[in-house]
Amino acid sequence: MKIGNVKYFTALFIAAVMLMQLSSCIEIERNIKINSDGSGTESQKISIDRSFYDMMIMLVSSLDTAKGKSIRDSLYNHEDFVKKIRSDFENSKETELKRLEGMTNADSSTTYFIDYAFNKIEALGKMTNTNPDGLGGDSKADIKWEDKGREVLFSLIYKPQDSGDNSSGKEMSYMFEGKQMRVNIEFPYEILSTNAAKYSGKKAEWIIGMKNLAEDPSLLFLEARLKK
Repeated sequence: MKIGNVKYFTALFIAAVMLMQLSSCIEIERNIKINSDGSGTESQKISIDRSFYDMMIMLVSSLDTAKGKSIRDSLYNHEDFVKKIRSDFENSKETELKRLEGMTNADSSTTYFIDYAFNKIEALGKMTNTNPDGLGGDSKADIKWEDKGREVLFSLIYKPQDSGDNSSGKEMSYMFEGKQMRVNIEFPYEILSTNAAKYSGKKAEWIIGMKNLAEDPSLLFLEARLKK
């Protein structure tokens, strides 16, 4: 085997070992307020650890040293992340974008903020995804707001885009160990029952492990029964 090939495969091996040691990359927090007519607002915060960027730079560098030196600027270009989301909002009649920005923190992690208003509850599906890259596009959830007279039934069920066995998600799930998706919803009516982790009055909080979501996206299932 040539020396160049040895170095190449050695770099790949080191990258693979380091990749397996990396975890806790992405965390998502959603704060939603729903009005009685199904309109409302949402503030979403996406936190991406430095380990994610280090992993990407390491993998590219192991294959191409020259590209490895230039990829950092590309990864930390926040406009690349937000431009598709901004475009999707501009083409939507159901939502109004209030804030969309990304920032690099002192520890080289990043945080993205997305605030918007919606005029119908189905629009929440545009911002429902277990992968931040898919935000803003077509609805990723079945959402119901059923007025039963004295009660209102709410549910949000994530729709995985692939009908396969989700093997890729399971293989990469270790990256999300210890991270969570938190969904806080303030309803217009008092909560009678819900599958939320905790609730009081009109407010409920769902807490779902990101690792579990990567392995089984259908775990993103929220429901509540409200008293009018």
